[in-house]
Amino acid sequence: MPYFVPGTCPARPRTSRLFFSGSQKVGNRQQWVQAMASASCPTCVVHETQRDSTDSFTRGLRGAFFAEAGYASSNFSLQIRGDTSTRKGVYDSIACGAIPLIVSDAMPLPFHRWLSWESFAIRALETASPHRTFRSLAEIDSAQV
Repeated sequence: MPYFVPGTCPARPRTSRLFFSGSQKVGNRQQWVQAMASASCPTCVVHETQRDSTDSFTRGLRGAFFAEAGYASSNFSLQIRGDTSTRKGVYDSIACGAIPLIVSDAMPLPFHRWLSWESFAIRALETASPHRTFRSLAEIDSAQV
């Protein structure tokens, strides 16, 4: 899936509170995604990608367009560590104006010496309660976002 270039995501109304794009089959993502689908996050959107698709080119392009629209129309994006400690969705989210909720105990944050990640991202431990975390996001006033 291609990386988004900052400024290329069209401006959209922020109609969802939280967006996730990816596979649930990696790490502890399923627990977090299922919590999004439950009543604890009624304005959440999940874009499930299939890792076993044989047509990866078409799947990647279609997925990229849907991911771009999802990030551009959400206040926050759920970024859960996968097979590796990093996720390109973090950068896509930032490029599209969604605040990343990074769920990882070990995800390295690039340029941490020069960037104040806590000023534009939220971090949660992998052992944190998804329901409690989503309730905390819901309590943040939209004007603050």
